[in-house]
Amino acid sequence: MIILEEERLKALFAYNLLDTEAEKQYDAITNLACYICNTKMAVISLIDDHRMWIKSKAGTDLCEIPKNLSFCKYTIRQNSLLEIPDTLLDERVKNHPFVTGENAVRYYAGIALINPEGYALGTICVFDEVPNALNDKQKQALQFLAEETVMHMEAFKKNRELKALVEKQQQFQSLFNNSGEIHCISDREGKIAFINGSAEQLLGYKAEEFLGRSLLDFCAPNDQQMMQNLQQSFARGEDKFEFLTKMVTKNGDIRWFSINNVNQNNLWLSNARDVTKEILAERELKQLSLVASHVNSGVIINDANNKILWVNKAFKKITGFDLAEVKGKKLRNVLVGEQSDKKLLAFAEEQSNLKTAFQIEVLGYKKSTEPIWLSIVNSIIPDDNETGKSIEIIEDVSERKQADAEMQTLSVAVQKSAAGVLVRDGGERVIWMNEALEQLLGWQLHELKGLVLTDQFYGEKTNLEQIKIAKQAVLQKKPYEIEAALYSKTGKLVWLSIYNNPLLDDQGNVSRQLSIMTDITLRKNAEQELIRTREEAVQLGRAKETFISVMSHEIRTPINAIIGMSRILLEENPAPAQLDHLNILKFSSENLLKLVNDVLDFTKMETGNMQLESAPVNLKELATQTLHTLSFKLENKKFDLNLVLDPLIPEVVMADSTRLYQILINLLGNAIKFTEQGEVKLSIQLEQENTEAALISFCVSDTGIGIQQDKLQSIFEAYTQASTDTTRKYGGTGLGLTVTKKLIELHQSTIEVKSEYGKGSQFCFKINFEKAASQIQKPVNTFSYKPLEANVLVADDNQINRMLAKKILVKWGIEADFAATGIEAYEMAMVKDYDLILMDLHMPVMDGLEATKMIRKQPQEKYKSIPIIALTGSEFGLDLENLHQEGLTDHFLKPYTPEGLYNKIRPYLHQTETVVP
Repeated sequence: MIILEEERLKALFAYNLLDTEAEKQYDAITNLACYICNTKMAVISLIDDHRMWIKSKAGTDLCEIPKNLSFCKYTIRQNSLLEIPDTLLDERVKNHPFVTGENAVRYYAGIALINPEGYALGTICVFDEVPNALNDKQKQALQFLAEETVMHMEAFKKNRELKALVEKQQQFQSLFNNSGEIHCISDREGKIAFINGSAEQLLGYKAEEFLGRSLLDFCAPNDQQMMQNLQQSFARGEDKFEFLTKMVTKNGDIRWFSINNVNQNNLWLSNARDVTKEILAERELKQLSLVASHVNSGVIINDANNKILWVNKAFKKITGFDLAEVKGKKLRNVLVGEQSDKKLLAFAEEQSNLKTAFQIEVLGYKKSTEPIWLSIVNSIIPDDNETGKSIEIIEDVSERKQADAEMQTLSVAVQKSAAGVLVRDGGERVIWMNEALEQLLGWQLHELKGLVLTDQFYGEKTNLEQIKIAKQAVLQKKPYEIEAALYSKTGKLVWLSIYNNPLLDDQGNVSRQLSIMTDITLRKNAEQELIRTREEAVQLGRAKETFISVMSHEIRTPINAIIGMSRILLEENPAPAQLDHLNILKFSSENLLKLVNDVLDFTKMETGNMQLESAPVNLKELATQTLHTLSFKLENKKFDLNLVLDPLIPEVVMADSTRLYQILINLLGNAIKFTEQGEVKLSIQLEQENTEAALISFCVSDTGIGIQQDKLQSIFEAYTQASTDTTRKYGGTGLGLTVTKKLIELHQSTIEVKSEYGKGSQFCFKINFEKAASQIQKPVNTFSYKPLEANVLVADDNQINRMLAKKILVKWGIEADFAATGIEAYEMAMVKDYDLILMDLHMPVMDGLEATKMIRKQPQEKYKSIPIIALTGSEFGLDLENLHQEGLTDHFLKPYTPEGLYNKIRPYLHQTETVVP
């Protein structure tokens, strides 16, 4: 139980709702709860490990109460409604202070707020000062309000996660465009398709002046032959190389660039770095190196970036490093060691960057790791080219430094303090630390005394920005307070809260630094665990959407082949002995498709990806066609299938006929499945009407096996049926009623069920339809094919689907070519003119979307205007409202019927006849 409670609390904290401000959407729910349940008070609460915190309230001033005093602690222990009609008669609460005190609570009803992972996060509850009892509709409404509350919480959580992802993407985009190097993408002929903003800073040309041109166009004339040789490398199929070239800026200057090229997916990714200064510095190095060839002191010549170009023989004698080992590195990085004065070295580097001469004495390390005290004198070399080179002279001063290395120590009265205490001098060298700090860091005073504490305590999780803040405060002689992740001598991670205060002498100089350090590792570990849990939840959501997209495509693709081939075989005059088998195959595959659609529709609604359409619908025709569709299921059944239609309902309303048909087919299909004799009836009645809308009720009733009263709510849960006996006898996924309920809720309605076990059931719902502008609906004509003379390219990696498409298209007079990958489709489109392309989005080597983009990038107008229709088994990840931005003209969902495919492609083939859907 302890482990389950910890997991529940983690789930609760992930929403970040505790101690937040009141919000209108939650207040509306509590007010509605009071209204529906006819009670004086209602609250929405979240329950953590010690309190019940109230997010929203109506009729009460409570903000939070201890968990052990709340009625809701009983509510979250069960999945159903907890109702206490009279608190004085309930053993659990009759002696509760809220029951016996002033303004006593005499009635309570609450439902747990259960998130999708099944954790009870809190409750929505109503209570009053008089005894009460809810009827069934009020209980059902309270359950709905609990679900609505969880939906708001989920939406708040997902919006917060989405905002974080968007900010991360914006940071990456800013980093790319503000790079100090040129980055560009070119097609396989070398024509630039994209280039970052650094190109204008380095070469002077605006981004649009590069597009459609090759890097050859910007090379110096005497480098053209070398670039042509590189072009031949392209032709030989080399996909990675680096070269050095001269390029001409817009104002005519010549600059050297090192260019690295990598070919990926027939696109060249190029990175160009300006190396002009390095080239010039290399040419001048020989002249500068003659200055110190025979000097006994170590001599280093640095470039403008303070990187070593040359050292003399004395340098090797002093440090043990030769030129090959240090060239291109900074002196501080070569000689720095565990006990080197990082602050002093940082000061020296700052002076070098400012082109200012300086002299320092610092502890460094030889190649053999032996420590050595060095005197370093830095001078700037006057240079007409302003390259900023410098010379550094180093001498070994170890003997002198060792002579005055002894320092006096100070002692502080906090030796036994539980917090770590550190005392340093004005140069930040360690003078003293107490036993507590020795235990925290694992170092003894004698090991650190006289040293500057720097990166020997840094590690993977050390936030160097916090360290930088501390160093800046020290430079400004100001106190600072930070939290830092440091590492002990054994490598153990220790989180410390560090407060540092500088002590100034009479002249205002820092004489001592006093630091107080407190171990906060336990608190930080808890915070990191919360962050990790939140990140795992985000990754799980992404993985779920990716899985659904892939599975939708992979399941629908073979189903498309099965249904399509069964239709074709039925149309090819099969033998009588085969006809029954083919009909069974067609029926079974279409049933399989329905099951798949139930699962995918359920998922789409769970992820908020389903939207209702609005078009004129004749309700009488829709109902009649629905019953006709189900007539085949009446074989071996001894009951009537009846339709009762109110003559007053409008003839045509605005609705989503597909989803309304899905609701009716699910309810009627269930009624027929569970009924053996008697009657199954669909009743459609007009409830209310005005000039703009009509409220219409739908009821499906049967005389079947009925549902037990304690199962009436659970039948709407995903993958759940009334009993295991029902599953074994009648089959099904247990998703039908779940999908139906959610579809009805999308219509801003609810479904009500009444049932008597063994006698039958009734499912009813009401939908408010907008009236159609015209009450005349266009008659449906019989579908007929008309020949289509066209050249069509079909790209699909499934061989059976290609064969199926070929049989269908040939019947319409279409000449069809086929490609198994995106790259094949692209190559075929480049050598032959097609009137239309059917492009599967999921293919190996190159997917359909990438192939479409490559076709659209071609400069000829025909590639920009050719219709390209996406074939996909999933709409997840496909922006249907912005298809044109991806280069797609339209999309078509698998599996498809020949009629549907014909009507989809017909308008794009520029024929004169009109096809009736």
